[in-house]
Amino acid sequence: MLNQLYSTLEQGLLQGYQIMSSPEMPEEIKAIEAKIMLGKVKLMEETMKSFGFSETEDYLPYMGVVQGMVDMIESVNKEKASTMKQQLAGRGGMNGGQAGGMAPANDAGMASGQGYGNPGGGLEAESGGIGGPTGPDEMPDIEG
Repeated sequence: MLNQLYSTLEQGLLQGYQIMSSPEMPEEIKAIEAKIMLGKVKLMEETMKSFGFSETEDYLPYMGVVQGMVDMIESVNKEKASTMKQQLAGRGGMNGGQAGGMAPANDAGMASGQGYGNPGGGLEAESGGIGGPTGPDEMPDIEG
């Protein structure tokens, strides 16, 4: 049983290293995979200890490099989030500093979300989407 778990760990780590080394893979996915890899090794370490292995470092890979990658990615993500918050605060918040949270007008002079059949704007459930009815009671009578 332990040998099967150990083989599964090996396969999972090899797949994780492939993901981590892929230049096409987004950094967010790499960060998630790195955490998963660390978790797998920690779980295997605890499992081996419960089977009586006291020196698991002889059997498990050194994950310090992966932990360093996780720390670096998390630091960059925190910095990005802080920068975004500062930029939003500098613009007056989420509504771009406009009074009352009004949506900016598009090229047709209408607020975003307004359509030709829906002068009230938006995709609210009460308006039935973009100018459409919300239920059978609002359907036009075409039997006439």
